[in-house]
Amino acid sequence: MFVKLRFSSGYEVKTSPLIMRFGDDGGPVDPPEPVLVETGQEWRVPWRNGQTIESATTQRWTSLAEQRDFTHAWQTTEAVGQQVQCAWLNGESISQHYQLAFSSSHPLTGTDFTWRYASLLPSEQTTWLMRWRTKSPITGTDFTWRWKAGPLTGIDATMEWWQSPHEVGQSVLMHWGPYPWQWICYWVAHPFAGAVKLRFDEQSQTYTGAISMRFDEPHKVCYWGLPGGDQRGWDDVPTNEIKVPITAPLARSYLMQPTFSCVRVSDELPIILSSFKYQHSRGQFAATANMRFMTKIDFERALGELLRIQVNGYEFYVVVEVDSSQLKFNNYNYTATGRSRIAELAAPYQAPRNYSNATAKTIAGIMSGLLSDGWTLDNKMIDFPVPERVFNVLNKTPAEALNHVARSIGGMLLCDDATKTVSVVPLWPVMPWDTADATCDVILNEAVILEHNTNKVVAPEYNAIHVRGEQDGVSGRVKRRETLGDRYAPDVTEPLMTDVQALRQRGSAELANSGTKAQSSIKTRIAAWLPPLRPGQLIGIQYEQYLYKATCNAISIDVIITQNGALSIKQSAELLKNV
Repeated sequence: MFVKLRFSSGYEVKTSPLIMRFGDDGGPVDPPEPVLVETGQEWRVPWRNGQTIESATTQRWTSLAEQRDFTHAWQTTEAVGQQVQCAWLNGESISQHYQLAFSSSHPLTGTDFTWRYASLLPSEQTTWLMRWRTKSPITGTDFTWRWKAGPLTGIDATMEWWQSPHEVGQSVLMHWGPYPWQWICYWVAHPFAGAVKLRFDEQSQTYTGAISMRFDEPHKVCYWGLPGGDQRGWDDVPTNEIKVPITAPLARSYLMQPTFSCVRVSDELPIILSSFKYQHSRGQFAATANMRFMTKIDFERALGELLRIQVNGYEFYVVVEVDSSQLKFNNYNYTATGRSRIAELAAPYQAPRNYSNATAKTIAGIMSGLLSDGWTLDNKMIDFPVPERVFNVLNKTPAEALNHVARSIGGMLLCDDATKTVSVVPLWPVMPWDTADATCDVILNEAVILEHNTNKVVAPEYNAIHVRGEQDGVSGRVKRRETLGDRYAPDVTEPLMTDVQALRQRGSAELANSGTKAQSSIKTRIAAWLPPLRPGQLIGIQYEQYLYKATCNAISIDVIITQNGALSIKQSAELLKNV
């Protein structure tokens, strides 16, 4: 509603003011006087220091239709208790009652919680009851929960807990998970906080230029590692065993449809091959490949190119490098050899050079600095700091220098040619003496193994070794656990041994290489349920009542297309196991 005031004539002085009335014509209506609503708050805290110590707090709020009471009491003599009462009234329809009591000497303490809809739903009720006894002959906790919604539907659940009377228990919740690694930096020989004093002992003179003030730059060291927190040292942190082995199925027969194709990566041009052999072993930074082409045209199209070869759906990248041909009467063979894609960082594509760290870095930073052309590092070794001018490599290509660093710290290189990622992993991901309790990466059975040959390689077994650095390095003794450490391997001296973790990783690899080993060679298939094996994997062979475990040292994949067009695909693996 709007009131419009219109002035149609000039202002004139009136003898009486203008009165505006709303409502009854009988005269002005006065507003009703406000009704006083009493609202009070009261606090009472008595304290007595004698036979009875009591602390009570009472708090009340009241209004016309609402009420809430709070009572808190504490006693320490015959009965120590705490009581809280909360009531809420809104007319006569909703009621809530909550009571909590605690006693250390009284035989029974109870907690009652009741919610009722008195007027609206007289047939519905929820009751929660919890009791705790600490002095009775039998300690127990009762938990009862009832819910009823009408005479036909009902759920009644009861849970009880009993234990001996004087037992004391504690429940601790601990979240465990891998910490994300990050760069951790600290200052070395950092100067103390101070002040710069400027003293003027001569009169001012005209001077053109600026006054240079030089301060020594603090020495900062960064390394890639675990952040601080409630955790143990690196060498004691247990691994989360979440690895699920790839298990070949056991069947009466296996139906397989082998596939084999090759294309040139630059333009996806198909290249036809009649045979393909792919080999890789630990210690090699690149895998080697031998190819035979179907025609001279395919041979010429592939020279100096990067090929993507698919074997039963699994991809392999090969750079064709060295070609050869054999011409006979009515028989022409065009073959070539190559390496995996990491060869892009080796000769002849990269020239040999010298490397040195002008500043302090971590070993992961040094290895990452050796990569280029889109290659990235995935370091799975324990990182450690390397002081400046300690890393020095002469006349090596980036791939050779990276492989040299990996071998120096007890690791090896595994490359993902599709994503151009170099992984640095331990030379022995599972120590030979720990294979019994380790989880296999791949488990085969006798049905999928075409051939299995074993021979013994005899070598002395060591259980201790001295590993040393040089001028800025450290030295230490690495001993195989649960042994006397009395059979020493030849000492190892390496400039990169600048941290205890470096000694531990290199010494462990040297001790794992020693000892008499069973060298096995197996032949199996490649299928959707059995991917190509990789060096460093822990391979298991399941016999009837025995699981044979060994570390994969080298792999070989053979693809042959016969003259009648039949396609044969097999893979072989060389396994090592301590005996």
